[in-house]
Order: sequence, then C-alpha cells, then structure tokens
Amino acid sequence: MELLTEELLSAPAGARALTLRAHAALAVGRHEAALEAARRARRLRGAEPTRLALTEGEALLRLGRPAEALAVVPRALERQPEGDLAARLHLVQAEALGLLGRLMEGERQTARAEALAAAELTLARLDEIRGLLAWARQDPAGAQARLAAATQRYAACQHAQGVVRALERQALVLRHAGCSREALALVGRRLELAATTTRLDSVARAHHDRAVLLADLGRLAEARVELLRSSDMLVRLQHPQATTLVGATACRLALLTGDLPGARERLEALAGLSVLEPRLAAETALLRSDVLLAEGSLDGAEQSGAEAVRLFRACRDVRGTARARLRLASALLALGRTRAGLLEARRAARLAVPSPPIRALAELNVGRALLRLGHAAAADAFRRGAQLCPERESLVRAAEVGVRLALRAAAADPELRAALQALERTGDQRLLAACREELRLRGLA
Repeated sequence: MELLTEELLSAPAGARALTLRAHAALAVGRHEAALEAARRARRLRGAEPTRLALTEGEALLRLGRPAEALAVVPRALERQPEGDLAARLHLVQAEALGLLGRLMEGERQTARAEALAAAELTLARLDEIRGLLAWARQDPAGAQARLAAATQRYAACQHAQGVVRALERQALVLRHAGCSREALALVGRRLELAATTTRLDSVARAHHDRAVLLADLGRLAEARVELLRSSDMLVRLQHPQATTLVGATACRLALLTGDLPGARERLEALAGLSVLEPRLAAETALLRSDVLLAEGSLDGAEQSGAEAVRLFRACRDVRGTARARLRLASALLALGRTRAGLLEARRAARLAVPSPPIRALAELNVGRALLRLGHAAAADAFRRGAQLCPERESLVRAAEVGVRLALRAAAADPELRAALQALERTGDQRLLAACREELRLRGLA
C-alpha cells in the first residue's frame, strides 16, 4: 500500500491532490499542514511551483516565519509569472520584509506589485501591506488610512477573511494609540465576521486580542476567559501560536495578577521555541526581564532587559526597542541605579512618541527617577503619564500616587491613600509593586 501511494503521488494527479490539500489546510488555518503539503507537492511531476510558492509563503507568514517566507519567493519570480500572481508574490516579499524591519525594501516590493496588480483582491492586499509598512514606520495615521481602504476593498469583493485580517491590523494600531475601547469594539466586529469563515485560527486570534484589550482596561477575569478560549482553539489546530502568541500574553497576564509560578511556567515554554525566530527571542528576553524583576533577581532582570534591547534593535523594531528600554529602566531603578534608569526611561519615551501607552509607562519611570533625585519636575512626568493614556486606570492611579509623593505627601495624606487604594482595586500587581517601592524608600509603607 505504501508503494502504491508513493506511485500515485509521483504522478501529476498526486501533485494536484497535494496542492488541493495545501489550499484546503490554508483555508481553515492549519498552516503547518498547508506548508507540508505545498512542499511535498512542489517536488512532484505536474506541480505548479509558482503557485505553490505563494501558498508556502502565505503559510510561513501566518506561522511567524518571515525569513523563510522571504527565501521562498525569489525562486518563483525567476519563472517570470505575470499579472496578479507575480503581484501577490511581491506582496509576500513585502510583508516578510516589513516583519523583518527592512522597510525600504518592502516599499520597493509594493511598488512592483502595484505595477502588476489588476484584480481588486490583489489591490486590497496591496493596501493592507502598505498599512503594515506604515505601521512599522511609526506612522499610525497612514497605517489606519491604508487599512481602512483595504477593509473597504475586501468588503466590496465579499472576501470575509480579508476584512477580518485588515480589522485585526486596525485594532492593533488603535491599541497602540491608546484607544483600547475603540479597538475592543473593532475586535467584536471582527470576531462576528471571523466566525462566518472557515479560518478557526482567525477566530482564535480574535479571542486572544480581545483578552489583551480587556486586560488593558483592567477587566482581568474576562481577559482570562478569552485567553483560555483562544488557547483551546489553537491547541486543537496544533498551531504554534498556542505556545508563542497566547503563551506570551498568558505570561504577561500572570505577572499582572501576581501569579509568579504561572508566569515562570509560560516563560519556560516560550524559551524552548525562541531560538527559532529572532522576534520571538526578543519578546522572550523582555518577558524574562519582567519575571526576574518580579522574583527579585535584579541583576538577571537588568541583563535580560539589555538583551531584549539588543535583539529588538537587531530586528529593527522601534516599538519593541522602546518596550525593552522601559523594562531595562525598571530593572535599573530596582537596583538603585537611578541616573542610568532615568536615561533609559527617557530613551524609551522618545522612541515611543507614536505609542502613548508605552510612552506613558516610560514617563512613570522618568517620574520615579526624578523623585529619587529630588527634582521638582517629577510631578510633571507623572502627570504626563496619566494624560497620555487615560483609558488605563491602573496607570492613571499609579501616576496619582507619584504626583502625591512628588508633592511630599505624608503617609496619612487622604489623596495618597485614595490613589493607592484605587490602584489596589485594579489588580495591577506590577504597578502596585513599583508604587510600594517608592513608598518604602520614603518610609511611608
């Protein structure tokens, strides 16, 4: 039977069968299966290597492996495909280059795609990828405009999955603009639409993103439920994002709620995979710094924070670098290296100008450092932090604590006590720990 199967799969019919299998797997979000079938089909007589390269590239992008996706396309383009097929291959390259931080090269690929594209679906994809590149360039307004155009084009083509993907990217832009409630509404729309498609992975990611936004808004119990739904779906699909995407968010949520054993468990699972993908390695180093800081391993937290900065810079990820510098600043402040912490916090704030939530957290660390150095400007830094991200109650309450301390409030000060109690009610153990440390240093704990 095995010999018969091999003989059949060596015939053109075998190539067609595997190609159909790859497309079917891609259609339901089984990207590993799609990748395997496409690669097997490509080796057989009668295969269409150019179209299979497109399938393989799309699967690799969805699996978070942009470097491999980038390597697939040049061989296909050497066969000089025409029209929309060639345009779609250039767009796979553009997306991969964008994810790798090679933005100018990505823009060149979109220009080539634009010269070849004719079908509305291809033009919608072009708008989507240009939105991704604008986002990577720290141009949120440009990203939103392109993604809105992509959404409209996909909708006109009745391409539900395209609309879902464009909405996913729009929600990300909104979240980083500090508009978590607006992003949450968009995710609700996306979840309803994703449920009408065959793409279970899209439904799972929508639940994941809903969990992230609920956590931003302090709705932690609801966030846990959504994250569990996402994890269950991705596990059923045998999708690596069950460990990577969901695992990283579960680690952050565990830290937020003070569950250090849970955070450590998730971190260890991530560490085993992080060697495979540079961006995941950077994210893992950042989370390791967070976990070590929470555990009180301050030297390790500083080293991991510095490693995260190095890795995100290597990925040319400006937002990631800002987040890593923020973590490094926290570790340095915990070590009592106040001036070094202030320097890193200010660097994080400068990098995060288009991302108010990151900049707000950086301003809190600037305020903490200035508070320790006795600068009157500490109160202004805390106020800036609160003003940048008013939707995140825990951040606003932590800033209020900082302002009262900068104004030299006594332990019994009613506004200080009220702000601290309000922060405790949010359940954000990370910001609460930072505020308690500042209280301890002033003998007010």
